[in-house]
Parts: sequence; C-alpha cells; structure tokens
Amino acid sequence: MGSSGNPDASFMFAMGNAAVEAFGPGAVVLDMSQLAYEWGDMLECVFDIGGHLRLPSSVIVGPQCREAIGTLCFGINSKEDACQRDEIFDTLEDAWQYVTNKLDEIEDQRT
Repeated sequence: MGSSGNPDASFMFAMGNAAVEAFGPGAVVLDMSQLAYEWGDMLECVFDIGGHLRLPSSVIVGPQCREAIGTLCFGINSKEDACQRDEIFDTLEDAWQYVTNKLDEIEDQRT
C-alpha cells in the first residue's frame, strides 16, 4: 500500500490513542492479525499507541502483514521475522502473556 496507506495508519493511531484516553487501560494489545500490509513507514506510529503513557504494549501479526512488519522493524532488506521483536507475536495468548508479565514487573517495582 505504501504512502497511500498513511491516512489509514494516522487514523489507527488517533483512534487507538482516543480509546486509551477514554478507557484508561493498563496495557495495549494491537491485533493486526487480519491486516493486509505490504510496506509503508507510517504504520510504525501505530506501535506507539498509548506510548505517551508508557503503557506496556504488544502486537499480534498475521500472514498478510508479518513479513512486511519484519522489514519495518529490521530494515527493508531484512529477512528477520517480525516476531523476533520482544513485543510482537503471532497469537493473542502470547501477546497477552507479554503485557501481563510487563504489568507484573511494574507492580513489583512499586512494592
């Protein structure tokens, strides 16, 4: 999609942050498992939903975006899998476990 998808990425970022402000979650899990994504740098901003509050977050990728998100994360010529990033997963269970562990770490630091 390239730069033609930039408005979509901007919309996703704005709506995600609006949801964070409206609902006040302790963490964010972005489910991109059904996203068809080929390339375009603006999608990276979506990974920062809730970032202004430093919320733990994770991303779920699927077969139609996994490779392209890998190049977004590791470089255009990279063959590294997107799931090599600590916060990117291919299942909801793993993404949920990641943010749960991060929340536990935050709680441990408070006590």
